[in-house]
Amino acid sequence: MLHGNATLYFKNYTKNGLSTPTDTAGQNAGGTPPDWRFTATLSYSLDPITASLTGRAVSAGVYNNSWITCTTGCPTSTIDNQTINDNHIAGAFYMDASFAYKFALGEDASAEAFFNVRNIANRDPAQVGYTVPYLNAVTNYSLYDGLGRVFRAGVRFKM
Repeated sequence: MLHGNATLYFKNYTKNGLSTPTDTAGQNAGGTPPDWRFTATLSYSLDPITASLTGRAVSAGVYNNSWITCTTGCPTSTIDNQTINDNHIAGAFYMDASFAYKFALGEDASAEAFFNVRNIANRDPAQVGYTVPYLNAVTNYSLYDGLGRVFRAGVRFKM
């Protein structure tokens, strides 16, 4: 079975009453949605075995949509439109795998042994720069996988 999900954030305006309202969709630096999020899962199930492969992705983004990217001949930087030399934050793609095996423990009891691997390729998250790095995270953990490859194994019981 193949299942997919794609989410496009058209707009996400923030208005704090002090500065100009800003569309924050696509600002991958923190707390706001990316332009795109994708998830696709390919699964196979034939008792007693179940297996699946999942791809997760987030689109590239920027630090701030109102910032102006330039290196020479820049316009005057204002509070609403600051200038910056690099406003880009990379996107990411992660693969996960899951395997399970069901077995009987008697007439009314069963169990399932499972093994999962998240971020199979052990891909690093996109780096997000801040002015005070020791006070902020080096990535946006709500969008990017900050743990790296993670293995999980166990047994589930049903009585």
